[in-house]
Amino acid sequence: MLASMAPAVFINGIITLILLIFLTVIFIILIKKYVQYKNRTILTTGIGLFFLFEAYWAVELAFFWYLFTNSGIPYEVYFIVGYAFIPISMWGLFTLLTDLLYKEKKKIILTFELIYTAIMEPLFFIFLFSPYNRILIGDYTSEITIKFGIFLLIYLFLGIIMLIIGCTIVFLDLRKSNEYELRLKGNLLLLGMLLFIIGMTIDTIVYNTLEPIYEGAISIRILARIFLLFSAIFFYGSFMLPEWMKKLFMKKK
Repeated sequence: MLASMAPAVFINGIITLILLIFLTVIFIILIKKYVQYKNRTILTTGIGLFFLFEAYWAVELAFFWYLFTNSGIPYEVYFIVGYAFIPISMWGLFTLLTDLLYKEKKKIILTFELIYTAIMEPLFFIFLFSPYNRILIGDYTSEITIKFGIFLLIYLFLGIIMLIIGCTIVFLDLRKSNEYELRLKGNLLLLGMLLFIIGMTIDTIVYNTLEPIYEGAISIRILARIFLLFSAIFFYGSFMLPEWMKKLFMKKK
């Protein structure tokens, strides 16, 4: 079990576990705040952030599955847990965006997101259970890691583009504010977005390119997880701005 797992794969699993523990703590904090204040913005922030990192729940499930059974998690289970609910994170992001800034364009923006979901979600399941799923969706490269197929890369790329557009709009709007706290939230959002994009790019394009030619390619994924951990911290700060973070940046002002 543990003895048969490559060290890099084990480290990857541990770093991903740290990322998910942090995300779970954030999610619990946000749910408690939602119950206390009944503010839908808090709820959509929590849901969007939770599902934004959905892929890493599959990694961790596969990690513990292998530790206890010494076998890989079923193919379809891995990809459903990791990628079937990405549109939920997009819904959370755009609901948050329209609640905060563009209430008058809410129907148009959410209709666009619904069209994306209506097209991509059925295709995902069709391709997942097709004979060409290893090419279109992806395949295992180790006990807990995968390389992405053509469709899944497009699926993730479009999601990242939507994330960039949404975060950039919010950042530019907050940047105009005269209040330091709002500008700080905008800067944290920008940092979170940039680190997320860097982490996801390393985790997908860079890893897929290096994996066939470089035996230590999984170490690249470990670096990606570190970027994603910090992106989660900055995303949380951009929406909630906890007191400790506010004081930290106020000192550096």
